Amino acid sequence: QYTGSYCETRSTTCSPTTCANAGLCLATTDGAGWLCVCQPQFTGDRCQNPISGNFINRI
Repeated sequence: QYTGSYCETRSTTCSPTTCANAGLCLATTDGAGWLCVCQPQFTGDRCQNPISGNFINRI
């Protein structure tokens, strides 16, 4: 998520909508931002992309 007049500043805090699909938002240890820990069937920086069922079955 971004803030600022032109969405030029990345938010450094988690909000309830930061990570999609029940992903867990964690603040980075350097305080510079956050990262999402996705459920096994999702990927992407915000857990927004579903992983194909065929790929999951191969893990």
